[in-house]
Amino acid sequence: TFNRISIDGDQSTSDMVLIASSNKKPLTNQAAFKKALLGVCQKLAESIVRNGEGVQHVIRVMVKNAQSEKIAIQAGKAIVNSPLVKTAIFGNDANVGRIIGALGDYFGNAGKTVSREKLSLMLGETVIFSNNGFTLDVEKEKKLGEYLKSCSYTLEGKYPPHDRTVDITVNFNSGSHEATVYGADLSYDYVKENGAYRS
Repeated sequence: TFNRISIDGDQSTSDMVLIASSNKKPLTNQAAFKKALLGVCQKLAESIVRNGEGVQHVIRVMVKNAQSEKIAIQAGKAIVNSPLVKTAIFGNDANVGRIIGALGDYFGNAGKTVSREKLSLMLGETVIFSNNGFTLDVEKEKKLGEYLKSCSYTLEGKYPPHDRTVDITVNFNSGSHEATVYGADLSYDYVKENGAYRS
C-alpha cells in the first residue's frame, strides 16, 4: 500500500506510517481485521497520490505474471517514476512508446531480460502492445487521448471531482507474481509549487 506509491520518486526523511493499538479489545477475527486494515491503507495511500502537488492524473500500473514480486513492483515504479511517461499523461498524449521505454530502461539497468514476444500492454481497456509490436492506429490513438482526458481533473471546484485512474496493465506472461503501483503525472503546477518555496 504505502510502499507502492510515488508522486515524484523522492522520499522525505519524515515519510512514515504508524499504526497503534491500545490492545484493550481481543482480536476475534484476524483475517477480517487484516482485510479491513489493508483496505483502509490502500484508500489512504491512493489519497496521498491524489493530493500530491499539482496532480491532475492518478496513474495505476497493474503488473501481472512477472518472474518475481520484486520485478513486478520495480517495473511498476519504473513506469510511474518516468518523467516522460508522467508528462505525456499530463498532456493527455497517448505516447505509449514512453511506457515501453521506461520498462526497457529498468530491465537494462537491472541486468535482466524480458520477452517482448510474451509482453502485452494495455492503456485503459485498449491493448497497445502485443506479439512484439504496437497495435495502434489513428482511431485507437484518438480513443486513448479521450480516455486520458476523462481521467484528468482540474484544480478548481470540488476536489477531487472523481476517483478515476489512468490504468496501465503490464502482462509479462513469464511468471505468477503481480503488483499494483500508484503514481502521478507531472504538471506545470508541480514545478510551480515546488519552485516557489524553500523546504
